[in-house]
Amino acid sequence: MIKIDLKVGDTILTGKWKNKKVVVKSIGTDEYGNPTVNGKSILKIRIPKLYERINMKKNIKLKDLL
Repeated sequence: MIKIDLKVGDTILTGKWKNKKVVVKSIGTDEYGNPTVNGKSILKIRIPKLYERINMKKNIKLKDLL
């Protein structure tokens, strides 16, 4: 099982190039056990709030090096 930091009200990026913003209204699983958001299967998504955390960590490391 993979745990994802995703809650109702968060914004995710979906679509072919992961550029369509979608607000999470419901989270569940389908008949095959795949995760779903708003009733649609989401196997490949981007979560912008996680990118912010990663960038903050990178900035902290760069400051420590200088």
